[in-house]
Amino acid sequence: MRRGSTVAGVLAGLLLLGTPAAFAATHKDVTVTGAGATFPLNMIEQWKADFNKSTGVSIAYTGVGSGAGRTQLIAGTVDFAGSDVPAAAAEVQQLKDKYGDFVYIPEISGAISVQYNVPNVTSLKLSGTTLAKIFNGSITNWNDPAIAADNGSAGPSLPIQVFVRSDKSGTSGVFTEYLAKTDAADWTAGATQTFPTDKGQIGKAGSDGVANAVKAASGGIGYAEHSFAVERQLGEVQVKNGAGEFKSPDTAAVTAAIDAATINPDGTLTLNYTSTKPGMYPVSTVSYFLIPTKMDGNKADNLVAFLNYALGDGQGKAAALGYAPLPDTLRKASQAAVGRINPQAAQAAPAPAPAPAPAPAPTTTTVKAAPKPAAAASAPTPAAAPAAPDPAIASTGAASATTTALAGLALALGGLCVALGRKRRAAVRV
Repeated sequence: MRRGSTVAGVLAGLLLLGTPAAFAATHKDVTVTGAGATFPLNMIEQWKADFNKSTGVSIAYTGVGSGAGRTQLIAGTVDFAGSDVPAAAAEVQQLKDKYGDFVYIPEISGAISVQYNVPNVTSLKLSGTTLAKIFNGSITNWNDPAIAADNGSAGPSLPIQVFVRSDKSGTSGVFTEYLAKTDAADWTAGATQTFPTDKGQIGKAGSDGVANAVKAASGGIGYAEHSFAVERQLGEVQVKNGAGEFKSPDTAAVTAAIDAATINPDGTLTLNYTSTKPGMYPVSTVSYFLIPTKMDGNKADNLVAFLNYALGDGQGKAAALGYAPLPDTLRKASQAAVGRINPQAAQAAPAPAPAPAPAPAPTTTTVKAAPKPAAAASAPTPAAAPAAPDPAIASTGAASATTTALAGLALALGGLCVALGRKRRAAVRV
C-alpha cells in the first residue's frame, strides 16, 4: 500500500510537470474600472459576469456616455474608457500627454437601430432622406407623404415625438454621421456627438433613457443599440441601404456592413454608410475600448485577461444579446492591439510578442494567453482557480509555467525521497 502511494506521488508530480499551467495571472483583490459608451453596455455586463464567475476578478464599468468616458480617462479617474467614436484630436493629445500612448480596441459590433412606438404599425420602412427629415423636425406626423412613399401606405394621423441623446454620445455621433453622409441637404448639422434639440427633439440620458422614452410614448421614435429595442420589444425601422434594400438590424446585416468598413492604422474604422454592397444594415458600427499602453502591472494582468476572453469566446455571446461578433479580420487586429498594453510584460509571457510592435494575430479563434506583469521584486501569487471554472476564461491570463513546473518537480522528488527513505529504514531493521 505504501509503495503504491509513493508511486502515485511520483506519477502525480511527473504529470504536473507535463500539464499546461491552469492558473491565469489575475489578481482577485484588484478591480479595474472603466466608464463610457452605453451602446455596448448590455454586452459588457454579460462579459463582466462571466469573467467574474470564473476568475473572481471584478471589472467595473459604468455607462455614462462616450464623451464622459473619454473625459474620465483623461482625468485619470478610470483605467479605461468606452467610446463609440474615435477621440477628437485635442483628446488624443491629452491622452498621450497623460499616458504616453493609448490603443483603440474594437470590442463588439452592433446596429444603431431606429426604434419606434406607433400603434398598429408592425413593419416600418424608412429611407435615409425620410429619417433625416424626421430627426431634423421637418416631418412631424406619421401620416406624412414621405413615410407613405417609403411604405406604400400612409401611417396614422399621430404626432411624431423624436427622442435623442441629451449627453455627449458616440451613438449620436455615428447616427448623425450616417444622416450627413446619406442626405447632407436635409441634415445640415453634420456629424455631432451632441444632438441638436432646437426643433422639438426631446433629450434623454443614455441609450436606456432614449429606449425607455420611446416605449412610453405613443408616436415615439429614437435611436439606440439594437439590444435595447429587443429588451423592450420595440418596433425597429427597416432602413434603406445603398443597394436600395430595406434591411433590419440583424446580425448578418451588421457583419456585412462592418466588413465594408476600412481599418485605419490607429485601429479605428472608417464606416461606409452608403456602400452599394447588398445585405448591409447601413447604420452599423463598432464600439471601442481606449486603454493606456502603460498601466499598473496587476491591473494590466486583469484587464488583458478580460479582453482576451471578450475578444475570444466572449464574441459567441453577442448574437443572443442583439449584437454582432467582430468580423475575423477586425477581431484579430483587436487581439494584436491588446499586446501593446504593458509590452514589456508581454515579452515575459510564455508566448512573447516583440516590443514595441503589436503582438501577432492568432490564427484561430482560441483565446490567447494574456501577458505576465512587468518584472518586479517578486512575482504575484496566481489567483486560486474557482470551483467550476470556465476553461475558455480561465485560460485567458498569462499562467506561470515555471512555477507549475517547479511544483511538479518538487512533488516528484518528494515522492522519490519518501521511497528511498522507506527502503533505507527497511534495510536498518534487517
